[in-house]
Amino acid sequence: MAALISVIVPVYNTAPYLEACVRSVLEQTWTELELILADDGSEDGSGALCQRLSEEDGRIRVLRLEHRGVSAARNAALRAARGEYLFFLDSDDGIHPELLQRLCQLAEETGAAMAASDFVRIEDGDAIPKPHGAEEHRAVRLDSREALDLLFSAKKNGAIFGMCGSKLLRRSAVGALEFDGSMSNGEDTKLMYQILKRGVSIVVWDAKWYYYRCRRQSVSQRHSAASYCDQYRCSRYLAMSELAAGNRANGAEMERRAVDSLVKGYGCSRREEGAETVSAWNKLLREERRRPEFSLLPWHSGVRLKYELALRCYPLYRLLRRGWLMVKEGKRRG
Repeated sequence: MAALISVIVPVYNTAPYLEACVRSVLEQTWTELELILADDGSEDGSGALCQRLSEEDGRIRVLRLEHRGVSAARNAALRAARGEYLFFLDSDDGIHPELLQRLCQLAEETGAAMAASDFVRIEDGDAIPKPHGAEEHRAVRLDSREALDLLFSAKKNGAIFGMCGSKLLRRSAVGALEFDGSMSNGEDTKLMYQILKRGVSIVVWDAKWYYYRCRRQSVSQRHSAASYCDQYRCSRYLAMSELAAGNRANGAEMERRAVDSLVKGYGCSRREEGAETVSAWNKLLREERRRPEFSLLPWHSGVRLKYELALRCYPLYRLLRRGWLMVKEGKRRG
């Protein structure tokens, strides 16, 4: 009997994209699946759309929840899931019609606890790509230490392990772990880290068969003071965990990311928030210097320079940051 896959989709105000996302699941060549739509108190008609879609296909289950954030929605669906395997998908993303079949086959053939696909970004208004022609792809085996090293590296493929989307996970590998309900950004990176720390085996399918949508609204939310605070907390957790395990290089990298998020969040608070919030961020910046791991940042590092400028002379930091962003954008376009 084929293994059941529970596809978990948290839904919150994504009506323009939701049906295409759901169709990409229902059109999977692997048919032994349940699709759990966890409606997180949507206010744009997404809840009614979930209900209509569930009436069209019995494999869809709808959970109606009060608005408590993406982590709470995923956790509710996680508790309700009946599958041997779990697959997380955001409600504005989509997947290739053969993705679940290929990942499940790889997991079954290799015994891996995690089967992952690469991903490709699609723009806000783009349709989910249609499969085209025969494509040559390969599967690569990794152990958890190799995956963790990729997560902490600056390499592009390290991003695969920083997100819960595009992964087929054995339920036994997740166990009682859940998403951190106090976080709305970085919560999936934290959970992925906790799973990898358990020493799971991994197989990576190098096809870019997960379609990750870059929405303008999501980007603005990710560049808010609250979002950077969550990113800081996630990086701080990983830094402390790696240093406690004796992995100095990984701990130093996560300290760099933590301080980078802290500086960016401070900048957002200066632009968006009131004096009380700015004062709280300023206090966080000063407290960071007293942490032992802060000494892992060399004086010549870019993030240390930004930290000192933001704390000591914010107007100069802001001016230089504009220049840095212009250079970065020029490189991207070039």
